[in-house]
Amino acid sequence: DGSQLTGIDASSLKDGNNVKVQATATGATVTGDISATNATFSGNLTVNGTTTTIDTAVTAVDSLAVEGNVGIGITNPTNKLEVEGSASVARFVGNRTDALGPRLSLAKSRGSTSGSATIVQDGDEIGQIMFKGADGTDASSTGAAIIAKVNGTPGVNDMPGALTFLTTNDGTNSPTERLRITSTGKCEVYKGTSATGKTSGSEAF
Repeated sequence: DGSQLTGIDASSLKDGNNVKVQATATGATVTGDISATNATFSGNLTVNGTTTTIDTAVTAVDSLAVEGNVGIGITNPTNKLEVEGSASVARFVGNRTDALGPRLSLAKSRGSTSGSATIVQDGDEIGQIMFKGADGTDASSTGAAIIAKVNGTPGVNDMPGALTFLTTNDGTNSPTERLRITSTGKCEVYKGTSATGKTSGSEAF
């Protein structure tokens, strides 16, 4: 009834007949908007909904789970994670007592649900880094890319891979493969493109 919540009137816990705060076996479920300054959560914080804005310091002791898109410096992100600002820099610091450093891991499965381990196939992309620039209309034009692909038949604890490097010709925004390092360690440098724009010929080293 709110009697154990210091400074909170019991009536504020309801919206008409609807309960806005409901105790559960693992914590509490809150329905509606939350406005908090320097909020501290001593458990898991799950954020649901189309748009959730947190503009003050939030400390999540265990984990922060967001179902939807996350934007930093942008109010309506259209991707899982978007960072925008005058200096969009991502920094990862690993504090360890061994020789390992921080890692950026990109992974793919052929499944359609979270946690899927459906095996990938030869030729599948397993990661891509795209470099884009604003062209006067948007920032969706790709100037270069690095793509990792499955390069052979994968299996349990067996993932043959190739790394490809692409650049974009003047007058277009679609990059073309220029260099490939295969799963066997060969380095293939492509000579150019055919009349159809497809890669034609390569030299392997």
